[in-house]
Amino acid sequence: MTPVDISHRLIRLFDRALLPAGLILFAYQAVMVWYSLHGALLHYLTHLALVLCLGAILVGATAGDAKTPLGRTVSLIVAGAGLAAAVACGIYFYGEAENLEIIQPFIETPTMVMGVVLVLTVLAIAWRVWGAGLALICGTAALYFAYGHLLPEPLTTSSQPGNVVVSFLAGIGGPRGVLSYAPLSADVIFLLLVFGGLMHGCKVIDMFAEIGGAIGNLFRGGVAFSAIAASTLIGMVTGQAVSNIALSGIMTIPTMKRNGFTAEQAGAVEILASTGSQLLPPIMGLGAFLMAVILGVSYIEIVLAALIPGIMYLIAVTIGVYAMICRSDSIPHVRVEVDWTKVRWIAPSFVASFTVLLVLLYMRYSPAMAGFWGIVLLLAGTVLRPAEHRPTISEFLHGLREGIVTAVQLALILAAIGIVVQTLTTTGTGVALGRAVGMAAGGSLWIGLAVGMVVSLIIGMGLPTPAAYALIAIVVVPALVDVGLSALQANMFGFYFAIFSALTPPIA
Repeated sequence: MTPVDISHRLIRLFDRALLPAGLILFAYQAVMVWYSLHGALLHYLTHLALVLCLGAILVGATAGDAKTPLGRTVSLIVAGAGLAAAVACGIYFYGEAENLEIIQPFIETPTMVMGVVLVLTVLAIAWRVWGAGLALICGTAALYFAYGHLLPEPLTTSSQPGNVVVSFLAGIGGPRGVLSYAPLSADVIFLLLVFGGLMHGCKVIDMFAEIGGAIGNLFRGGVAFSAIAASTLIGMVTGQAVSNIALSGIMTIPTMKRNGFTAEQAGAVEILASTGSQLLPPIMGLGAFLMAVILGVSYIEIVLAALIPGIMYLIAVTIGVYAMICRSDSIPHVRVEVDWTKVRWIAPSFVASFTVLLVLLYMRYSPAMAGFWGIVLLLAGTVLRPAEHRPTISEFLHGLREGIVTAVQLALILAAIGIVVQTLTTTGTGVALGRAVGMAAGGSLWIGLAVGMVVSLIIGMGLPTPAAYALIAIVVVPALVDVGLSALQANMFGFYFAIFSALTPPIA
């Protein structure tokens, strides 16, 4: 058997293991909605360990996508080593959790070693899932935390013992470092993102496409408005710009190109709609939940503050696209046939589940509880449809797998970015950077907004929205508060440009 045959077998093995492993994580999260199997810290440790296991399996399952044999081999090595390390760290820290809460941050050598292994595992898996840029940023932050005291002024930091550094970065004894955003990942976003994935698995996305087509029939160049409507609806429930573009763009972009739009125009329309969908409730690219945690306010307050600006963005995009169509003579008025029967059968399950989800969030139930009941009602409504409008088992499992994978990917980036946040917070670098932004503003609100915008766009380039916003909230937002914005206004400003950084060259 050749090395190529071995690698292909390993990739198939990881791919087959992905869904069963994902179902274990999904079952654990669903059970924790109703029963507290252990304390909060053990819950977050268990969640992270399962996420890392699933992340390692995902790296192995997607190793075949590597462009070179070396890349494939590296992915398989990271997958195998990462899976073993995740299991070992999970068992060790779960067993030692009670003792570590007492002695942290002055941990002993065996715990230091396991803490370093945990941090390296997070970085390695995040590297293969999200790319070298994120791993480089987070790895540099970890090194700066450990060795920043060796640098000259003004970069130097206070010296910290090695066991304290590892304790903080590995989240030993508390939700910090790689566990900084574990409460958000475990208690808020996981089941909501699975709900979003099941929208695809239960054919709700197909209904959105039909509704978008009906809207597009009203105007010349209506396929563009169809794309805006469909991509916005999909993005509102999936919360991810890149995956939304991959999901809806595969349908909308070719359709626009066939109907007179240039490739550049079609791509721009899709990107604007998919990116802007993160401005609209309920998911808001996960920013609403992260902002609620940062500000210490209810999720509903964030949603109400974001609703009108989000609608205004959507209107502005629609007007801009309409103006572009009016200037073009090559874009015809094309009508598409809408399958209203599909809409009538699929809409009830979506409307019921989505309404219950929103009502529960409004009534201040936990997002995990809202996501749980949203999933239950969506599945119940799907089962009651006629056979021709129900998904096949394969389609359903694909959607479930898609939702779990998306949730794991976001949990990984939150774990990795927790290293940066911990470094900025503990070393005081975040405060220093915020002070520099404030000094550049010179006390002027308008200059502060301009500087904050530029810095936010730079910070956010190449990072997913939650990671970009988490950094902007530390570096930029305090300076905006100092020049006169309220905490909510400053955070919303930073969040908007965390989203728009995805549109900014050269990364866009």
